Amino acid sequence: MGDYTVMQTNYSPKVSLKNSGEFHIEGVSLSENSQAFFEPIIQWTDSYCEKPADQTEVKLNLEYLDSGSLGYFNRFLEALNNLHKSGKSSVNVEWCFEDDDQDMEDYGKDIEQMFDFNVNLKAI
Repeated sequence: MGDYTVMQTNYSPKVSLKNSGEFHIEGVSLSENSQAFFEPIIQWTDSYCEKPADQTEVKLNLEYLDSGSLGYFNRFLEALNNLHKSGKSSVNVEWCFEDDDQDMEDYGKDIEQMFDFNVNLKAI
């Protein structure tokens, strides 16, 4: 399985998922078809979870997630949470948000409460 990369557009985030355990997602998600965008990411993550790196470092810097993207994004995080709980990889998430973006800060706090992996909230 190779690394997975999607270039950023005005409507979708940049995605870089590496077998080495380095995951980066940044930008906005305003996809007209969230399923078509996120399903390959979820499938890749599910495959990664079968033979993960010892450490999985996830950097998330999202400016906006529309309601259609949110459910798929939570499925991605749930796969990482299951991986962390399995003990096969220690998952650490850095949630970056603009220091004046209360909505994204609050979503980061929700992630902290919803999942078992470590979340570092970082105002930028």
